[in-house]
Amino acid sequence: MNTTLITLVSAAALIVAAPAARAQVRQSGDNWSWRGTIAQGKTLEIRGISGSIRAEPASGGTIEVTAVKRGSAGDRADVRIEMVQEDGGVTICAVYSGTGNNCRSGGGRTHTHDNDADVDFVARVPAGVAFEGVMVSGDVQASGVNGHVSVTSVSGDVLVRNARAEVAARSVSGNVTLDSVDGEEVGASTVSGDVEFTGPFREGGRYRFGSVSGDLTLRVDGALNATVSVSTVSGELESDFPVTLTRGGRFASRRFEFTVGGGGTRLTLSTVSGAVQLRRSGPAGREEE
Repeated sequence: MNTTLITLVSAAALIVAAPAARAQVRQSGDNWSWRGTIAQGKTLEIRGISGSIRAEPASGGTIEVTAVKRGSAGDRADVRIEMVQEDGGVTICAVYSGTGNNCRSGGGRTHTHDNDADVDFVARVPAGVAFEGVMVSGDVQASGVNGHVSVTSVSGDVLVRNARAEVAARSVSGNVTLDSVDGEEVGASTVSGDVEFTGPFREGGRYRFGSVSGDLTLRVDGALNATVSVSTVSGELESDFPVTLTRGGRFASRRFEFTVGGGGTRLTLSTVSGAVQLRRSGPAGREEE
């Protein structure tokens, strides 16, 4: 397995890469950028500790990524941007000074100690390229990205908008919003925030939404033909669609299943104390109280 590692330090750039990749990397003070290409189906992955990640559609087939460091001069100097090219994909990380900290596809090791610097990433992603964004403290959003999308924040909100793709979106203490998302496999979850989804449910698709203490609100574009599984402890279900119970016997049960229409789509909803709302999108839906 061939791996190319690019480490950019604030004072000087150490680059170990092929000449084509080297020519596309730029750093000026606290501003870092990279332009390059990867094959469709491969993944652009961005990982940060504190700051934000925003992904947008590229105008052509070239990926563009910028990173801007914010904070005190001393803290900024202790953060570097690393890029790893591996198995056809690219991983870009904000790496803070510390023993053993590194950048690696799918994870790596990064921790901070008395460093309040933020790094804000912006990525322009061509159609067909998968995107993964992971931030510990900060918001993550992807708008108009039309490859597989995976976005995660531990302490921040997550937003995916105008995406024709499979989507996985997660947060621990933030809200997760999927707006105008059209994919055959879509999932969104959070622990202490709300989950909102607007988009079509494709025939034969698989959809999973969950929250521990927040509400689930789904606004359906077009027809819905789904088998819906609901798990809740103290929450309530409200539906604009006529439902037919298939097991569980009554809505008061903690777990029950019902069908809407032909039931060809699989929809799984889970919450502990939040409400579950299944709405028709647009004027056809009921006004929420």
